[in-house]
Order: sequence, then C-alpha cells, then structure tokens
Amino acid sequence: APLTRNHTSSRMVQWLFKSSQTPRKQSILSQMMPNICLLASDKYAHHVIIEMLRDTDRDIRKSLVDSLVPLSFELLRNKYGAEVLDFAYQLAATNRQKRAMLINILYGKQRQMYSALLQSKSNLDAVLESKSSRVVVAMADAAGGGALSTAVMESAVDAMRAFCEKPELLRYALVQHAVYEVVEGALNTGHERYGVAVADEICALLQEHIAQLVHTKYGAHLGARIVMLADAKGRKKILKALKSLFVRIAAHEHGHVVILALIDCTDDTVLISKTVFHEFFQSEFTEFEESQVSTENGATEHRKKSTQNAVLSRLCDKYSRLPVLMLVSNWGRRYFSESNYGFICEQQHRIHSKKDTDVRRKELLAYVTPVIERILFNKHGECDSNSVLKLLQSPHSSQVLVEFALSQHEAITSIELDQHIVQGIVDVFISQLSGENSCLIDNSNRIIPCVYHSLSVLSKQSALFQSKLKSRLDSNLKTKLKQLNASNLLFE
Repeated sequence: APLTRNHTSSRMVQWLFKSSQTPRKQSILSQMMPNICLLASDKYAHHVIIEMLRDTDRDIRKSLVDSLVPLSFELLRNKYGAEVLDFAYQLAATNRQKRAMLINILYGKQRQMYSALLQSKSNLDAVLESKSSRVVVAMADAAGGGALSTAVMESAVDAMRAFCEKPELLRYALVQHAVYEVVEGALNTGHERYGVAVADEICALLQEHIAQLVHTKYGAHLGARIVMLADAKGRKKILKALKSLFVRIAAHEHGHVVILALIDCTDDTVLISKTVFHEFFQSEFTEFEESQVSTENGATEHRKKSTQNAVLSRLCDKYSRLPVLMLVSNWGRRYFSESNYGFICEQQHRIHSKKDTDVRRKELLAYVTPVIERILFNKHGECDSNSVLKLLQSPHSSQVLVEFALSQHEAITSIELDQHIVQGIVDVFISQLSGENSCLIDNSNRIIPCVYHSLSVLSKQSALFQSKLKSRLDSNLKTKLKQLNASNLLFE
C-alpha cells in the first residue's frame, strides 16, 4: 500500500496489477483493503484504484466497489476520492451497488437513521432492488410514514442543497443521479412540505449550472426538468448559460433532450429563434447575408456550398436533427417514443408555460421554414438536387425531408408549386432512376432502404407526390421499378 502513494511507484503497482494473474491481483487488492479510503483519496494512489476498477474480473470489481460504497459520503468530499467513486458508479457498480451509493451520499449525515431503517432484509431489498420506485420514495416508504418519513425526506433535501452550493460536484454522474432522484421523488410524492415546492427550489439553484449536467442520462433528464419547472426569467438564465453550446449539446446522445425541452416549453419563441435556431443555422444565415452583397465571381458559390454542408450535416445527424424534426412532425410518435421523450410533454409540471402548444410551434416554424427553403432551393427558386439527394440518402435527414414535405408545404409561399419540395424529390428520384449508376440503388439491385421508406411514406400520405411521380414515369421507368421490387410506390 505505501508504494501506491508515490508518483513513480504507483505506476509500477498499476503495471504489476494489470499484468498479473487473478490470484496475485486478489493478493494486491487484499493488502490495500484496510486503507482503501486513504488510498482512494490520495493524489497518486487513486489511479491504482481506478486501474483495479477497470479489471475484467467481476469478483475483483464487486469486492472493490463493496468496500467503496460505505465510504461514499466521505469520498465525495475529496477531489480524488470523488473521481474514484464516480468511475466506480459509471463503469463497475451493479444496479444494487449504485442505489446503495445514492443512499450513502443522501443520508451520510444520518447514518444511524438509515441503518436502522435498512436492518430488516425486506426493507433493504425493497430499497436496493426496486426498479420502479425512486430511492427517496423507497426510503420514505420504508420509514412507514409519520415523523420518520418526514425526516427521511428532509435529510435528502438538505444533502441536495449542499450539492447545489458546490457546483464542482455537479459534473459527477453519481451526484447528478442523486439530484434527479430527489427532484423526481419530490414531484411524485404527495408530501405537503417536500413536494413540488422543493423540486422547484432545487431546480432554481441549478439553472446557471445546467451546462454541467448534459453529458449523462440522468443529468440531461434533470436538465430538461429544470427547464420545465423554470419561469420565463429562469429560462433566460438557462439560455445564457448554454450560449454557444447549443449545437454541441443538440448532437449529444443525452444532452439533446435539454434542447428539446427548451424549444417545447419556452413561450418566448423570438428568444428561442435568436439563440437556439440562430446558432443551429448560423452558417446558413452568414452565407445568405454575404451572398446579397458579393459579386458572382465564383467565390460566393464556393462559400455557399461549404456553409450549407455544415447545416446539412446537422440535419443528417441522429440527434442534431431532432429539434427540427420535432417541429415539422409535431412530436411524431414514429420518432419520439413515449418512454424516452414523454416526460417533456407532461403538462402538469409546466406551470410557467402559458402559450398554446400549436401557437408556439407555428411561430417557430415561421422562423425555421424559410431557412430550410434556402437550403433546398437556390435564389432563383430552382431545386438544389445535391442537397435533396444528400438528405434522401441519410436515414435520419430523410425523415426530416419527408415530414417537411408532408406537413409544411403550405408554409412555403416564395416558391412556385412546380418548384415545390415534392417536385424536387420527384425530379431527383427520376433522374437517379434514369441514370446508369444511381446512388439510390444498392449492390443488391434494390432501392436504398431509407430512400424506399421515405418514398413509400410520401406515396401513402401525399396525393401531390403520387400524381407528380406518375406523370414523370414512362413505360421503361415503370419496368425498372418492377425490377427493383418498388412498383408498389405507385399504388396502382
């Protein structure tokens, strides 16, 4: 153990542990166990603990995490100990161990209270094994109501207030999960003192630190809940805290739900347009303004192509496209499942959102629609076949294109009907179908699945698309469609 507390020798211990067989690894671990709290909090030794948590042996990981769980409260208050604890929580702990960690950091100051509650094996299993109940609610249920249940809630809320006063702790996934558990528990409990008011208080304290929460699942869901509970002034604080980060957060696996919540809950649609969507389409706006004053010497066209590619790439991204897709599809359940996104639409927790949902959506679409027009059509009103083709080829952006064509073509007034987006899709499809080397046909002589699906949806739901497609198909192209097993696109 003393060797682990030195800069050089700690690296030797890491190498020795990593290259050893299981019996020697267990021997090294057993020598460190008596001083595990001291070592996990040490500047150099904590790297050795993290290396052990990376080990592939399940028994070693389990025994090490079991030794760290009772020390969660103490470790979280040390810079290096918090790193070890959060690493264990994210990559090594089982669900039961994670819930035990949450209990320890929530009730660390009241160990006697929660130890007494969990002496019964039935209570212990109910709290640690429950998948449906929040930790705080499960602890309150184990208390059996009355004064003890109130004390359980009060202890958890006090712990959260302490975390909120130390923003540096909010970057840890364990702390984010703990705050999320308390907020969700408060929102779903009928307790008169520790209900919605407490959730509102905690969320208000976190508004300026929301950027630290978006990189984990529970942190992002907590961020979305903060947006939902915030008033107009609080949402302005949130938008200010996320300034210049909207594009990065929208592309994040978890963080994008915060952007969706901002768009769906904020009544000030002008503010959302000037912050979130302006940053999302920033390169497109820059290009559009520059093209009005520059001469046609080739340089402007080159700049236009490069700036549009950035926006097209965002529309082709799995998560970045969702803010636009949410608007054009109106939260289409085909893309936004109830289990993943349903909580954003809960009206009972959006007490500060007064504007009608449809009105808010129409106002935002009035801002977004002209920008998408400029991407799909040039300044002469002609369809940009390259842009349409790129959107069709991606399984993600093709959904945006289809929903835009189905639900928003009434909003496009600057382009004649024969140059409409539907006409553009038909033109691109016919030109590719007529060519010898079509990029819409795969190696098995079939239309690319995402393209076929997009065209099928358009054929079923758009009479305009059907009529234009049929008018452009001659006998040779119809024969080719049959060869591609795509003749049902005509619905004849």
